[in-house]
Amino acid sequence: GELSQPGELLIFSDSYQIASELAFYLEGQPRTYCINLGRRMNQYDLWPDMNSAVGAAKGIFVRDGDAVLPEEVRDAFGRCEKRVVQINDKGRRLREYSLFICYNFRGLKARRPATY
Repeated sequence: GELSQPGELLIFSDSYQIASELAFYLEGQPRTYCINLGRRMNQYDLWPDMNSAVGAAKGIFVRDGDAVLPEEVRDAFGRCEKRVVQINDKGRRLREYSLFICYNFRGLKARRPATY
């Protein structure tokens, strides 16, 4: 599919816990980003942000639960498609995530953290 096309794949969340788990558990331990949509400052704010990858980049935005795509993320890409993924064990649902597959990254107007 389109995600396998050449170009950087941005993996990001607005949750520190999700972004750090993705960085640890995904194959190759890729760089992940934690965008600020009104949270406290964390270590992701000290590292380069995803705006350094503006261009033909694609992205996967991950949120907990059956979530809505924030306006800031929608505006940062040409288009996004939502998929809900359920993590089950022995027939019991453990977690549910919303994955937004996004194309044509244009840059993110994230908020700067006001507090630590």
